[in-house]
Amino acid sequence: MSGLSDGELVTMARGGGSGAFDELYRRYQPVVTAVAVYQTSRTVDVSDIVQETFVRAWDRLGSLLDGERFRPWVLQICRREIIDQHRRSVRRPRLDGDDELELGRLPTVTGSPEVEAEAVDLHSRVRAGMGRLSVRDATAITLAAQFGFGPSEIAEALGVSPNTAKVVLHRARRRLREQVRP
Repeated sequence: MSGLSDGELVTMARGGGSGAFDELYRRYQPVVTAVAVYQTSRTVDVSDIVQETFVRAWDRLGSLLDGERFRPWVLQICRREIIDQHRRSVRRPRLDGDDELELGRLPTVTGSPEVEAEAVDLHSRVRAGMGRLSVRDATAITLAAQFGFGPSEIAEALGVSPNTAKVVLHRARRRLREQVRP
């Protein structure tokens, strides 16, 4: 099934084809997970977001008009789930164990203590800056920086035109630079 297009897999999954949706999950779970990691502060949230994203995708597969657009469609579902998860997390207290999870996500740098301290400081400032960006801006930066998405792919994921995606990405990068400055 790995040689089939997204559209073919969507058609097979709609028809009850064995393993078609599993293949879509295998293809896009890493991207959905990475987007969720960059948008949340807790590992528990990431697995919840990924799981809920694919549950919603399965439930709504019939509403996808063009199966070849599965990737931007599932990323849009992920973006909405991130927003929902954020709203839910505001209502619940932060657990003590979350500090250890955060420390475990710091970058590993080898070098002098000064270099390591600078890397940890930069990581913290970037993470905090990404957290202060809108979900749309943070998603655009994540898709471009981590996955190498171009303007047309970012446009599909955000549901905007490619020109608008260029503007969104440009402004998001500018806002992040302003947030990261010491």
